[in-house]
Amino acid sequence: HFPNPDIGYVLGHTYLVPLLLPITLKTVNGGDNWTQISLPCFIPTAIHFLNADTGFIVGSYDSPQGLIFKTIDGGANWTFQTGNYDRLFSIYFPDPNIGYAVGGGDSGLILKTKDGGNSWFEQDLLLSTYGLCSVFFPSNDTGFITGHGGIILKTNNGGYPVGNNESLNKSSIVKIYPNPSSDQVILNLTLIEPSEIKLEVQNNTGQVVAVMDKSLSQGEQQVVWNIDGLPAGLYFYRLTMNGKQETANGKLMIVR
Repeated sequence: HFPNPDIGYVLGHTYLVPLLLPITLKTVNGGDNWTQISLPCFIPTAIHFLNADTGFIVGSYDSPQGLIFKTIDGGANWTFQTGNYDRLFSIYFPDPNIGYAVGGGDSGLILKTKDGGNSWFEQDLLLSTYGLCSVFFPSNDTGFITGHGGIILKTNNGGYPVGNNESLNKSSIVKIYPNPSSDQVILNLTLIEPSEIKLEVQNNTGQVVAVMDKSLSQGEQQVVWNIDGLPAGLYFYRLTMNGKQETANGKLMIVR
C-alpha cells in the first residue's frame, strides 16, 4: 500500500517452524529500500494509510478476533481501536473520518466508522454471505466489497441500512411499533428537550420512499404514522433529531 509515490508498506509472514511470524516492511524512497517496522503482537491482514503519517492496520491474534490499530506517526507507534468483532481482512478510508473494515467467518462482517476510527459500528447485510475479503470506496457513498464464493457487493449510499449497533444518541428513548405493521406505525419518544424529528424510510434498494417531519415538545410524546400507501415488503428507517446524527435506525416490515 502506497499513500504517496515514495512511502509504501507491505505485509507478509515468515516461517520459523513451528511459528508463523508476521512481518511488515516500509519504504520511503519508492521501493528502492525497505525496512521492517514494529507492530502490535498480532497477525496483520491489511493496511491502509490516509497520508504519510496516519494509517490503520487490521488483523487478529490466534483466535478469530478482529483487531484494528491506528498510527499517527508513520507506523512508529500503534494504538488499539477495537477488538469486539470477528476476524477482519480489509480496511479502507475514503476520507479521514469515514472508514470501512470487512471480514467475518461463516457470515460476512462490515464495520464502519464516522469519526476517524475512534468508534466502529456493524452494518446490516441484506443477504447472507460467507466471510468478506476486500473493500474499496472511490467516494464516501459508493463502495465495493468482495467475498468468498465470488460475491461482489456494491453500495451507493455508504452502506445504509445499518444495524442497531450504531447508537449515536442515548439522550432520548425511542420505540417504534408494531413491527411488522399493515396500516400505521406508532413512535413513542421520551425527549429531554423540544425537538424537530425527521423519520426517513428507504426500501431495500436504498430509495427514500417516505419522510415525516414533526415538531415535538419535551417529555413523553407519541406520533402515529400512516403507512397504508406503501407496498408490502422490508424497509429501513432512520430517525434524526434537530438535524443531528441518527438517534434510531432499524428494519420495518410492512405486511398486507
